[in-house]
Amino acid sequence: MEVHESARKHGVEDRDIQHAIDHALVIVSDERIHGHTRSGEPIGDAEVRALAAEAEAGFDVETLIGRRGKRGRPTLGSAPATVESVRLDPELRAELLERAQSEGTTTSEIIREALRRFLHAA
Repeated sequence: MEVHESARKHGVEDRDIQHAIDHALVIVSDERIHGHTRSGEPIGDAEVRALAAEAEAGFDVETLIGRRGKRGRPTLGSAPATVESVRLDPELRAELLERAQSEGTTTSEIIREALRRFLHAA
């Protein structure tokens, strides 16, 4: 690479100029890091291009769903459960907590069982 004459005129040595040029080329050619994977691997330009191409080609929804682990709460019954709120006075709440603890279960399970028995007793 030819060194510009003005650099020599200012007393900059050829090896220093060459070093600066080489360093500049490395900086320009370095791949940009856009983030990291869960495992800590850098996500560079090549990975971004590959992911973009995959997205543009379209995804197989069933494959994506299959990749997911079973998350969330277990199902109750034949359909997703609803949440119903009830107000409990402090004494009833204390009894509920004591009963759940003595049976080694949750307050929700005690309430569900009590409601089933009440509804089926009528």
